[in-house]
Amino acid sequence: MHVTCNSCGRSLRAADMNLAAMAAKCRACDSLLDLRDLLPGNGAASGATQCFERPPVTHAPGVTVDESLESLRMTIQWFSWDAVLLIVYCGIMVGCVVTALVITLAAGMVTMLMFLVLPLLVGALFTYYVLCSLLNRTLMQVEHGTLTVTHAPLPWPGRREFPTRDLSQVFVRENFRQRNRYRRPYHDVCALLQDGRIIVLLPLIEDVRKALFIEQTLERHLRIDDRHVPGEITR
Repeated sequence: MHVTCNSCGRSLRAADMNLAAMAAKCRACDSLLDLRDLLPGNGAASGATQCFERPPVTHAPGVTVDESLESLRMTIQWFSWDAVLLIVYCGIMVGCVVTALVITLAAGMVTMLMFLVLPLLVGALFTYYVLCSLLNRTLMQVEHGTLTVTHAPLPWPGRREFPTRDLSQVFVRENFRQRNRYRRPYHDVCALLQDGRIIVLLPLIEDVRKALFIEQTLERHLRIDDRHVPGEITR
């Protein structure tokens, strides 16, 4: 099958194609192509890349959007009732560690303090995680040709910043976490860059509506046609 790039019209080589992922990258213009769009009956005759018509998600709880022609600002709250339940576990853990510390100091067993260093560290980290889950929010901002993702008010890793011209697609990927005997799904909002790299913009979203709303809002503001990315969830 002879395949040409929809953007520049150059012929693609076999080495440019990944048949397992049904994707290709043009060496001439660096465009990413979905090979399924080029199969007979999928719009190859007209030379157009197929866009997906998907039902819009018009609202998501915990997401606030402030949009103008020049900029986009999305605020995503972290708060969930699961975080409220964690306060109970956090209080029990911290209480046990503090009680053991007081008893050890009162008994004068200074050498036993070394055995409390790890529980104290774990308790402090867990407390910080709970506070972040209750208070933090993620800010996604598009301004002056740059997409920025930050987390505040408490410091948290995962800051992202790159030019919007490098963005090819935004998509949602589903994963699972084992909790007791149950597998619980969560969703990552990801960005596919022009060079083929995938960057996770916002991980571990339990509500799929929230993840899809963030994806659609970013793509609408950046005028990105919604195209299939291998590994994304179906709607």
